[in-house]
Amino acid sequence: MLSGKEMSVVFEMLPVFFEMTDSVKVTLHVEKKTAFLMTKLIELGLSTKNDNPGLFSIIDDGTLEQLKKISTEILQKAGLTDLNQKLLALSSK
Repeated sequence: MLSGKEMSVVFEMLPVFFEMTDSVKVTLHVEKKTAFLMTKLIELGLSTKNDNPGLFSIIDDGTLEQLKKISTEILQKAGLTDLNQKLLALSSK
């Protein structure tokens, strides 16, 4: 397993070699439960960013914002925004 510093170096080099800064359009056809799970996994990764020495700890703020936007967009397109808000309200009680 790579150390945090080594992962950081690799992550910084990837865009140079593979044109990873180019925008891409992604079309997904998944069940709503899979879309909901995907958003929860993104949220979990983002919430443990500082506690996790892995990949999330070396990602820059711009990329993290993109992940948040992707998660929000998935919820909206799947029609799960209201359900997510209700579940968040229940879990905060």
